[in-house]
Amino acid sequence: MVKNGTGAVNEIQVVLNENKGWLFINGAQLREFRGQLPPDGGAIGVYAQSDRDPDDWRFLNITAIENQ
Repeated sequence: MVKNGTGAVNEIQVVLNENKGWLFINGAQLREFRGQLPPDGGAIGVYAQSDRDPDDWRFLNITAIENQ
């Protein structure tokens, strides 16, 4: 499911609908979760962490869309 190693590329998709969410990696559903909507809205961010030093992370083609 998750591709590892140098040069590996993974597609990550998070779908949110009201208080439910779904996490997909490379097209496969990995998790379903519930949350609470922030009362005043919120922001979108990306965070990565690794046990190896130095880390080299690249995030390409990030898109946030709101379905109408």
